[in-house]
Amino acid sequence: MKKTIVGAGLSGMVAAINLAQKGHDVEILEKAAGIGGVSLELEAIYKQRYVFGDMTPFDLESLSNYINVDLRHRYTEIDDNYFFKSLLLARFYIYEKKHDLTFPEKLQVKLIERGPRKSSLDYFIYLTALEHGVRFHFGTSIEGKDFKQLPEGTILSTGMFIGTYKMLDIPYTPISGYFANRKMEDYNGPKVIAHFDKYMKDFCLFTLINGVGEALLFQKNNPLTEESKKWYIKDLEEKEGITFSDWHLSEAMLAAPTASIRNPRLFHEKFILSGTLAGMQDPFGAFGVHGALISGKIAAMAVENREKAMIEFKRMNKWWQLSYCIKKFMDVGHPLVAHYLLDLFLGLLNYYDLSLLFRFVTAVPGFMELKNNKKELPI
Repeated sequence: MKKTIVGAGLSGMVAAINLAQKGHDVEILEKAAGIGGVSLELEAIYKQRYVFGDMTPFDLESLSNYINVDLRHRYTEIDDNYFFKSLLLARFYIYEKKHDLTFPEKLQVKLIERGPRKSSLDYFIYLTALEHGVRFHFGTSIEGKDFKQLPEGTILSTGMFIGTYKMLDIPYTPISGYFANRKMEDYNGPKVIAHFDKYMKDFCLFTLINGVGEALLFQKNNPLTEESKKWYIKDLEEKEGITFSDWHLSEAMLAAPTASIRNPRLFHEKFILSGTLAGMQDPFGAFGVHGALISGKIAAMAVENREKAMIEFKRMNKWWQLSYCIKKFMDVGHPLVAHYLLDLFLGLLNYYDLSLLFRFVTAVPGFMELKNNKKELPI
């Protein structure tokens, strides 16, 4: 049976692989010229290669078993082209106070490369999809009447791009981003550095993976201010000696599924949703890689058993509302509430051997559920 998926994101490709494994004839329609999502879009606009590093809990064994994709089989981790690096330490600046966190191995924190390069997770999943006979139609934009004429049960995996939210009238929060990339092959500092401060309600993040450094300011709902941009550029240079020559603004292009506490949804009208569009992104820290992968499996499940898929979708998102409420509380009381809670939380970690961090990662869709049950759940 022929199945159509719109969007060659992580969740769409995982859904395609699972459906192909069940004997379906699967095609993916993708508006871009290749895989890479936001990175490829920015590359087209600014004529510069963009690489993003995502810090995320990422248990290779449990994820591989659940999504029916072996995430370990192409390379060894020491290979420079591997899409992830185990993350042992991350640096956090909480309102000027520095915290260096060393992660226990059992937490399975990874730094994941995202984007169009052959060393990215996107490309890894793409090759796996090709091996399963999935057909890709790049440069195929589905909008307006064409969108409404898609077959019943089409899976939508359009990620953070704002257009699908608007076409389907799904509540969304617009995102402002300010990005910079460059090669940093001689850098020896922390591979992840996050800044939380009064200048913005979300965060700033520096990452380095496979020789490329990336920095971003990230804020939902409210546009970034010139003050916040100048502060972060100066702070990153003064505290860490990290500089970028070119910064690019991204507005009115991306969205997050955080405009309603009822936003996580597997079905909408005649469509099956997956990934960020389905709400599988932690509202607090915007962790989305883990949720995208498992939601691809659930979307494929929904093609053959809607009720079973819905039960699984709810199980994987059971902490979403709590994370949503905590983030709203911090935003309303910004900056004092965020300052106090984050500083208290990271301070306590020095006494509790990071056990509290396990409570925090319950907000990452499906992470603790897979940690507690590593057996594959068949479609």
